[in-house]
Amino acid sequence: MNPKRNENPHTARRGKSSAEISEQYFISKHTVNTLRKNLLEKTGCTKTADLIAHALKRGRIWEGRSMKDEV
Repeated sequence: MNPKRNENPHTARRGKSSAEISEQYFISKHTVNTLRKNLLEKTGCTKTADLIAHALKRGRIWEGRSMKDEV
């Protein structure tokens, strides 16, 4: 996964909207939605909440921190 894909579940977990995420990364809201849709398809998840749980289980994000915070 590329860094934007890694960070997407983390920012979603913080309750950020697609518009807020797009502003943070200087990408369009459509791109955020496409990244989320692709992650859902690749992981077999059906909802963003499932995607967040999947990322937590796989160690992609931790409670309260992202992998980025650990480096």
